[in-house]
Amino acid sequence: MVRHEVARGETPGSEPDTGSDIDLDALLRRLDDDQRAAVTAPPGPVLVVAGAGSGKTRVLTSRIAYRIATGSARPANVVAFTFTRHAAAELDRRLSSLGVGRGVVAGTFHSVAYRILRRRWADRGRTSVPTLATHRVSVLTEQLGGDRRVAGIVANEIEWARARLVTPDLYVRRAADAGRRPSIDTERVAHLYASFEQYKRKKRLLDFDDLLSECITELSRPGAAEAVAWWHRHLHIDEFQDINPLQFAFVDALRHGGGDLFAVGDPAQAIYGWNGADPQLLEQFAQSPMLPITITLPTNYRSTPQVVAAGDHVLRSNRQIAHHRAHRETGEPVITLEATDESHEAREVVRLARTLREPGARWSTVAVLARTHDTLARLAQAFADAGVPTRVVTRQRDGENAATDLLRAARSARDPMEVHRVAVDLQWPDDIDPDADAEIPVDAPALDSRASDEPAAPTAPTTPQRVALEAVRAFEADGGGDGKALQAWLELNHVGASGDDDAVHLVTMHASKGREWPTVIVAAVDTVGFPTPRANRPAARAEEVRLLYVSLTRAQDRLAVTWATERNGSRATRSPLLAVLNATRRGEAAPEEPAHVPVQRPGREVSPRDAALERLRLWRSANARAARLPETFLLDDATLERIVDAAPHDEGSLAAVAGVGAMTARRFGERILAALSSAAG
Repeated sequence: MVRHEVARGETPGSEPDTGSDIDLDALLRRLDDDQRAAVTAPPGPVLVVAGAGSGKTRVLTSRIAYRIATGSARPANVVAFTFTRHAAAELDRRLSSLGVGRGVVAGTFHSVAYRILRRRWADRGRTSVPTLATHRVSVLTEQLGGDRRVAGIVANEIEWARARLVTPDLYVRRAADAGRRPSIDTERVAHLYASFEQYKRKKRLLDFDDLLSECITELSRPGAAEAVAWWHRHLHIDEFQDINPLQFAFVDALRHGGGDLFAVGDPAQAIYGWNGADPQLLEQFAQSPMLPITITLPTNYRSTPQVVAAGDHVLRSNRQIAHHRAHRETGEPVITLEATDESHEAREVVRLARTLREPGARWSTVAVLARTHDTLARLAQAFADAGVPTRVVTRQRDGENAATDLLRAARSARDPMEVHRVAVDLQWPDDIDPDADAEIPVDAPALDSRASDEPAAPTAPTTPQRVALEAVRAFEADGGGDGKALQAWLELNHVGASGDDDAVHLVTMHASKGREWPTVIVAAVDTVGFPTPRANRPAARAEEVRLLYVSLTRAQDRLAVTWATERNGSRATRSPLLAVLNATRRGEAAPEEPAHVPVQRPGREVSPRDAALERLRLWRSANARAARLPETFLLDDATLERIVDAAPHDEGSLAAVAGVGAMTARRFGERILAALSSAAG
């Protein structure tokens, strides 16, 4: 929850909280050596490079608890930035379980900036403040006379530009430099961008990104930065690799030269560059004059050695750094499956989900990840045809928000008391009269989820009720207000109900980040859409590699990867980003030129041609890895297929194959011919 008020029993200038409820010995015992080094690092700039499954949230919350327990920080002066409301709520829950009292600020960049602005405006006696416009697309649609399609395109471009500190007059050039190709002319985007900024100024509106830029401006006022920085002097940032230049500038203004910054991130999981994030900021921080202590967390506690090896192999095969190790001893081999087309692949994915789900386990232990919404829709239909329940999860939509209806009355409330009455009503199940118990009056003070004296409801609220109730309580703890203020707060913090349906999760790859499942099936990893055709520059292609790495490492116990040889009527092959997945036990290195491992295709026999093609791919993967080159730099997939079809018997006939040539035949001919021979044998 986002909390900026002084913790109970504290006043400005009082002695630091002793953290008496925190068991420091137990806190440190549950950490490994690397985690303990990060948690106990001296106050000051610290960068923690935390690999997938390495316990970054544990380290972040333990660091905050350690600082409070040792007296080097007060809860009221601690800020923890997250990128989603869900992450803030989880961080808050973990802090509570560690014995950290109220007062710690945990929230998104926008929500923290909004609270600072509201306080600064109130301190200056400003009675008329701008209106928060939470729907940029809606405002643009109104400007464009109802053209929501163009409004959506322009809104995306404005979001990227604002994140990268690009003004309307610089947009065309910067967009070209970044390789952005919106489906409308960039000159028109720039014009609409400028008009949108003028419209906001005229109407006195602020959108999300304005909160950060306005707060930066506010902190430039004489004396403002010193006062605000004093109250926010212990800064913590989660998922630092996803920060954008605007957010970084906000943090820089907030710290006001202070060095107490604890950042946790993983360059291998930087997947939002298309949306304005700049993964290079992590490296810049590491090499900045602040000279942060840098600590690496390489141990993956989530996944089997086979899954960890698969993820690292994808990174290394595409010339990215990978030094992760699995804590678990062993696991099941990674399954790879080649389908004939997208329909066949969808049916096979359903069969894999049935096969890989543990006996008696819930369907929700299985997740299917895909690059595009179209692929998810096709998979959803295949699961429906098979009678298997599914739930689609994206970054914007996590199930149906049943809590929205329950919050309708609160959103239309005219004053804070009406909002609070909704919270009181939500404490009770639908079939119980809230006025029946006189011990809980309707004008009771706002309840906090960490308060020990919270009255218990007669029975547990339903899931939507609980989500709605927690949302209103968090809003009241963050300063409260009328229904209009609540609506803005809900939008800022991305409040929604995820539900708890027992269904296979169908998840976009970007939405999978930060999640995990016992069984993960990564679908449609082929040349038609992975990497996306838009990734035509090295930075964009590298981000596609990281997206695949993130997807693979969501698996705890079982991992399968599928692709098709035809998709949407176009010929396809396995994605060049997907290196051959060799499962290894912890401590064992994959051989430079591994023995033949046939692709596992449940229910489908491997043809001699497929076996030969797979053998050549294994050869290519090993040699590309040894040379530290992308696989397609040696021979692309189409050339490998031509080699198999030509069945050359010597270097001369190999050189005659289109795409090979005499030089490649002389250098690699013996090994290529040997690979073909072993596959035939």
